Amino acid sequence: MTKDEKDIKRKERLDELMAKYPSIDRKKHLEDLHICKNYMSGDTDTFMKLYEYSCRKTRRYVYRNSGNKLFNLQDKEDIMAETESIAIMKIHMFHGWSRYSTWMMGIARNRILTFVKKKLSTDKPIEYTENIHNPEIINTPIALWESNQYVSELLGGLSIEEQSIVTDVVFDQRSFKSIASENNVATSIVIVQYEKAIEKLREIVQAEKS
Repeated sequence: MTKDEKDIKRKERLDELMAKYPSIDRKKHLEDLHICKNYMSGDTDTFMKLYEYSCRKTRRYVYRNSGNKLFNLQDKEDIMAETESIAIMKIHMFHGWSRYSTWMMGIARNRILTFVKKKLSTDKPIEYTENIHNPEIINTPIALWESNQYVSELLGGLSIEEQSIVTDVVFDQRSFKSIASENNVATSIVIVQYEKAIEKLREIVQAEKS
């Protein structure tokens, strides 16, 4: 598939996502892209305002998502420094399919995941656990962290009710039966609610991959 064909696919998927989630502002994406292109042509002042704003948002993201015992203060600052550096060096890879700040947070997420993989591989042996709802799925600490981390980032696109049921099942590994009993509804209703929430997450993920 050529770059033009990929761009057409990305636009189609983004259009579909925007139709479902009106809060997505394509105009802002393109404004950030314009600023970044101008920076590569020599306009640093306007870009630095965008860059500093994005760094502030990304710093909050890094500290919020590196709060467990694997990370100390220096680790967080190292991740942030690497992220800021990459966001400048690879600015030519930003194509405006999201806000520049969102793109930078994506870089931070990759740096956090790389750190987790390195930390777990050097600090202690990898342990394997069974998924209590599907024993055929074997999870490593890295896989569990990555899965939970990504779902956590995506939950903002769901309603409060959808966020609750995904959190119960994915993070707390509660059974559909226990959730249904707590809410005094049929298990089948809970399953349908969960499947709808997961389908919405799939749509968001598909748009991000485009």
